[in-house]
Amino acid sequence: MQDLQPVYKQHEADGLVILNVLTEDADHDTVEPEDAAEWADVLGLTYPVLCGDHDAFLALYVDGDARDVYHLVSPEGTIVWSWYNHPSDTLEAIEAAIDEQLGL
Repeated sequence: MQDLQPVYKQHEADGLVILNVLTEDADHDTVEPEDAAEWADVLGLTYPVLCGDHDAFLALYVDGDARDVYHLVSPEGTIVWSWYNHPSDTLEAIEAAIDEQLGL
């Protein structure tokens, strides 16, 4: 999500790390590293864009079927906040959760 780029730049020095995981390409096929690199380049993302298996990702990280999944993970590696299916207020919700976790 390119809307997260300014949030990343704002909080990068605070220790925020954003990982964008692509689980399928534009044609809903298996994503390749080249797809992830192109995604990052086209959207101007400076945080890491990874590729992963769609079904494995859903099985591990998603409660039900969701197209867009956001998890806020603590420095200890615990998922402390989740948001699914990109409602219109997602960015505001993500920013509030980040501020809370960073103590801002």
